[in-house]
Amino acid sequence: IDHPAFAAFSKDDVDNIELLADIAAEAYRVNRQNERQVRALGVLQQSAKRITDNLTLDDILRETANYAKKIVEREFTSDTDYVSHLAVREGNYLVFRPQHNDPVVYSTFRIAQSERVKFVDPEPGARIGIVGRTAQTGVSQLVPDVRNDEDYFMIRPTGTQLSVPIFVSGQIYGIVSVEHNKPHYFSGEDKDTIETLAAQVGAVITVLNSRFEQARLSERDKQRSLFISNVAHELRTPISQIANFIEGLSRNAYESFDDPDYVMNLPIADRIVKEQRELVDRLLEEARVEGGALKARFSRHDLNQIIRDVVDTYLPRAGEKGIKLNVHIPSDEPLVLSMDRFMIKRAIKNLVDNAIKYTDEGQVVIQLRLQDDHILIDVEDTGIGIPEDEQARIFDRMIRGEDANVYERDGIGIGLDLARRYLELHDGRIVLTRSVKDQGSVFTISLPAKLMSHNLESS
Repeated sequence: IDHPAFAAFSKDDVDNIELLADIAAEAYRVNRQNERQVRALGVLQQSAKRITDNLTLDDILRETANYAKKIVEREFTSDTDYVSHLAVREGNYLVFRPQHNDPVVYSTFRIAQSERVKFVDPEPGARIGIVGRTAQTGVSQLVPDVRNDEDYFMIRPTGTQLSVPIFVSGQIYGIVSVEHNKPHYFSGEDKDTIETLAAQVGAVITVLNSRFEQARLSERDKQRSLFISNVAHELRTPISQIANFIEGLSRNAYESFDDPDYVMNLPIADRIVKEQRELVDRLLEEARVEGGALKARFSRHDLNQIIRDVVDTYLPRAGEKGIKLNVHIPSDEPLVLSMDRFMIKRAIKNLVDNAIKYTDEGQVVIQLRLQDDHILIDVEDTGIGIPEDEQARIFDRMIRGEDANVYERDGIGIGLDLARRYLELHDGRIVLTRSVKDQGSVFTISLPAKLMSHNLESS
């Protein structure tokens, strides 16, 4: 800004211009990030259509590597800066299938590692690479700088590597990997998007394998699994945009806005965005179920504390609806179990979430009981109840019934099915103990007492 007079601008003017510049820079960053997310979403939509277009397995694998590369490509970069490849498991080995079967790259793989890497019980001192480590752990590997990675060995000049597992029927099927010649090039969003691609591919390969075993395959199952992963990623983009915008506003909220109500509403908006992110995570979990990738990770946790945490989470929401949320735990002593904390907490949250959602007056009660060789968690509400003719189907995936209010007033109809799957991985179960229309329902989670830590060695 120019002015003909000397010392025309005050310190407040300078501060305001600096604030405006910060806001503009943040808006530019968010805009570029959103553009990349939209471009990645477009690639995912293309891949979903392409890999379900009656391709052979080899075609699907080749297209997977192609689309993985497209997902991470940026504007104003050279195609030679990237390389993508796919390794398929054969027994204890990973066999590489380079993109386009490029003879130069293929010969490099042949020279460097004889086209295969043994990742199960490798020879002492053998380097299995980042791809091999991904297969060993079953966890995506985002390595910002491969020079600092002890497992990495160079096949081509590389700075950043991202490797993501593909699961079929609960087992590692293969690894899709992308590389760029500059360190710190790939982001966590790149990892999320390629994980979605891997979930798509795992679901499709699962369907193809079933097609070999069955003469007639239901097309609905394939489309449903792809629909779930696509919808999840479509939701991720606007949610990320909103979250980034709220984050930018929150940084300068007190300096930029005089209205205290506006500032006070930012945490509420942030909470709503987090709830929507949790919904997207639930959708992606369903996609992983379709790909057979759902596994429990056991460690020791206090079940009593998990229940208290769930209650603390939902107390504000219950208060907003004017209903009571009560909890009964028989002892203040920790009840330590060997379990997947995320899964058990999510199963309890699903029940409490539904109970509050469908209860307009009265109360929701959570009760922990020990009965014989089982640990029981009852979630009882005084809500709308479930008609008797609908009760047998409430744990079916994507089933809502003729009266959608029975299942999800604003949900997607997969919460109870996921909760059931989570508990089955713990040798537990979830049942509808009692339900009367317009009077309420009782759901019960049952876990085997053998999960109690002090019984683990003898069980």
